[in-house]
Amino acid sequence: MIISPFPYKVIGTDEIKDGCVFNIPNFCAKRQKSMDCKLFYSKLKSSIGIQKCPFGFCAERVQFGDQDIYFTCLNIEKHSKKKDALRRIKNTDFNPRISLSKYEQLKSLFKESLTSNCNVPVEFNEAKQSALLQNEREALDNAIHEINNLTNQLISRADKLSDEVSGNFDREQIEVLSKNIYALSNLLSIRLGSYNLEVDPSIIKQTTEIDIAIFKKIEKAYKCLQDSINKNKIQVNLKGNSYNKYKSGSMLEIAFFIILENAVKYSPRGETVDVNFSEIDDSLTVTFINWGPKPSDDEIKKLNMRGYRSRNVQNQTDIQGRGIGLFLVQQICDAYNIQFQYSIEKTYKKFNGIIYAPFSIKLMFKNMIVNGSQIN
Repeated sequence: MIISPFPYKVIGTDEIKDGCVFNIPNFCAKRQKSMDCKLFYSKLKSSIGIQKCPFGFCAERVQFGDQDIYFTCLNIEKHSKKKDALRRIKNTDFNPRISLSKYEQLKSLFKESLTSNCNVPVEFNEAKQSALLQNEREALDNAIHEINNLTNQLISRADKLSDEVSGNFDREQIEVLSKNIYALSNLLSIRLGSYNLEVDPSIIKQTTEIDIAIFKKIEKAYKCLQDSINKNKIQVNLKGNSYNKYKSGSMLEIAFFIILENAVKYSPRGETVDVNFSEIDDSLTVTFINWGPKPSDDEIKKLNMRGYRSRNVQNQTDIQGRGIGLFLVQQICDAYNIQFQYSIEKTYKKFNGIIYAPFSIKLMFKNMIVNGSQIN
């Protein structure tokens, strides 16, 4: 059990629990599973500092070691909305309005008590297990949806190919359909690989290393995404080339796919995605650049954290995602000794009222295989 002074909610669980000093207002106890509250807690995952809830109270995500919890149902001066909060607090509730300094003092004491206690609260361990199961469930649901979609596209293209072969026999159309089916088959394989990697990142180390032609693999990932590229009227430019190979596992292809898929997904309609190759001796730098919704400065370092999505993406766009892409790319690059960097440029412009900035991802490959021999 956690001895918290405030009402709290362990991330990965659904239930808000009473604090040992302040209790949950009856109003909040009844509303905690409402859609308004669920949406608020969902946004709170990526928020910093005290946030006001839709009903006048406030909450804060607080980290203790490797576990986060929410302090919630808070009634803090200059943060909660006084009239709204008081209107919802009954005589049977003990939830007095406190100063920010008192809140910070109690929070600090709570942190100290956890640090001095060698035993990890059972709720933290239970929350971790619950969060892992939830991640696996979301990954599986997402994979099933994608696989069903790709399977339907494959069946449709195969039916059209069969009609062409047995009917008009238009050579050009048959060639187009064959390429589409090949691309969709590759895409299906990548999607399955992404799911396996998301559920169990350790499989990266289990794959056999082979000599990979980087340019060709990126070109293949680009062709797999051709339908999305055409739908969003995105132009993808591959600039430069690479003639050497890099010893790596097959999961590297998934990293290329994730980067390009995100670039296409987050780019405004009609924009350009540039992929620049710069190869010198046994070193190669590949830079991906696209316009994307601009994150706040305090969010940039968090973009490769598992499950993190910037506030700009969550609040101002209808772009779907679970904040898993850059996390997986980081894992793959670390496993294969590839230097991975990302950055947001200072320049920006608006599309449909949303601020966008150039987003850059740089992959640096060292000690590549040149003319069949590896330079040390």
